[in-house]
Amino acid sequence: MPELSSLPEITVGSHLFIVGAPGIPAGSVLSDPSFGSKQLNRPVLSRQRRQGEDLKTYFNLGPLAEQTFDLSVSRKVLCLDGIHGPGILSELVWEVVRLREFPDRPSRLDCMFFWQTESEARNWLSFRTWPSALYEVEVIEHRASLLTDMNRMELSSEVVAALGMMDQARRYWAGTAGAKMTEVLLEGRVRVVRRLAER
Repeated sequence: MPELSSLPEITVGSHLFIVGAPGIPAGSVLSDPSFGSKQLNRPVLSRQRRQGEDLKTYFNLGPLAEQTFDLSVSRKVLCLDGIHGPGILSELVWEVVRLREFPDRPSRLDCMFFWQTESEARNWLSFRTWPSALYEVEVIEHRASLLTDMNRMELSSEVVAALGMMDQARRYWAGTAGAKMTEVLLEGRVRVVRRLAER
């Protein structure tokens, strides 16, 4: 895999690949950076009621809990949403690092995501468990772009300190390491050239 700095620059006329909803006709113009608004509108905190053994286990209260803590009372507990919360948190950390250290890079909250090669896009399509399609697109408006390693978004541990996330984000935005999965962040517009696959 080549270094990111040696990969071709994205310009008007560049051909990229996107995995999206099925049924988008050729010639359609795509410009909606909906990822960011969807992420920011998802619930981050949820209130769950816990009681008895569930409450004891959740707080890791130990064998003396019955003497010091009334387990018969149902208590509301604020929890980070297990499905969406970590994703939102990492996106916000990534955005803080971008604003502070890489302000010239396009924001993940305001851009569209593409693959530079068809093989990477097909690989991404294979992971989808809902109806999706693979398209080839042509860039028709380019305001900003970045080629970087999508694998830098993955956190290797279930428990990651904020400073560790910021260091990972720094490597993501630097865009200089050899990429395992090269994603393209683009602020602009593209036109659908053709549909290549669907599942």
